[in-house]
Amino acid sequence: MGSVIKDFYKSDAPQFKGRSKEKRREMAIAAKLEAERGPQNEAVARDKEGNDKFDRYKRMVRHKQDKYGPSTLKQRLTHGGVDHNIDNERKAKMKNEGMSPKEIMLQKKKAMIDQKIARDRKKQLNKAEPAAPTKAMGEGLSVDDQMKISRDAAKGRNPNPDHKAIRGKMLRKPLPKDTRTDAEKMTAAVGKPRMGSSD
Repeated sequence: MGSVIKDFYKSDAPQFKGRSKEKRREMAIAAKLEAERGPQNEAVARDKEGNDKFDRYKRMVRHKQDKYGPSTLKQRLTHGGVDHNIDNERKAKMKNEGMSPKEIMLQKKKAMIDQKIARDRKKQLNKAEPAAPTKAMGEGLSVDDQMKISRDAAKGRNPNPDHKAIRGKMLRKPLPKDTRTDAEKMTAAVGKPRMGSSD
């Protein structure tokens, strides 16, 4: 053991850079013991069935399979490879939610009534005679009538409006100056005078 420790003291390997003498000694002892013991027995990390005890996902899958049973082929295909029976899991959750059988029965009855109402409405809509199709505007008028309506509407319009001039006039118009006091502005905004004002 002493020779290994001395080798670690003298070594200039990068893993020893900046390590104290005591730390190098600990590392030497650990390396020597590991070399003497050999590889660790892997059976320690496995359970009776040979499954890895420490793989969290695998443990969860085993637990759910024990609790709810294995998944069916249909579930694996539909839900992307689930490992446990999700139908049984759903039933167990319903029981654990604290719903009594009476409450579950009432929910089922309510759902059936809602379905019946929806079916009845659908039947009524199907039985009702379809109303006369609504005509789009001008559908029943001849082309001449439509042209006459268009001409009458265009009579009052300027045929060549100068849009730039109109916009310029609107922008050039000065806004009226606000000559109100702050108290008057506040009263107009809030609807009541400020506290402490004499108005």
